[in-house]
Amino acid sequence: MNPKEYHKYFIDNFVKLSPSIGNKLISEQGIYSKAPSNNWINEIISKMSLEQIKTIKAIIKDEREGALHDALVFINDELCLNETQIYHDGKPMHFDDGGLTLYQEYVGRKEGDSWEDLMEK
Repeated sequence: MNPKEYHKYFIDNFVKLSPSIGNKLISEQGIYSKAPSNNWINEIISKMSLEQIKTIKAIIKDEREGALHDALVFINDELCLNETQIYHDGKPMHFDDGGLTLYQEYVGRKEGDSWEDLMEK
């Protein structure tokens, strides 16, 4: 994988991390977590209406995606401001093709933009 391909792979894997296991469990099993320490949350969710569950899932989704976005802000700043490098197979990751930040690329890819579309922005 060349440095440009790794860059795309890097961002696309952040996109793949976006879905929350908590939201999946709420949808499929009516619980937030299987961890015993979260039984109190599961109890609250079991008493929620469908509208309330929809609302809590939207909050969980926003928080999850916001955390990934913020991680990419930090990584982007480290790469741009502190001359940090990310290496793959001994080669530095290539970035900053189209003037977009890592987090702007994440948002675009998460929203379904192709890499070609992102490079035109």
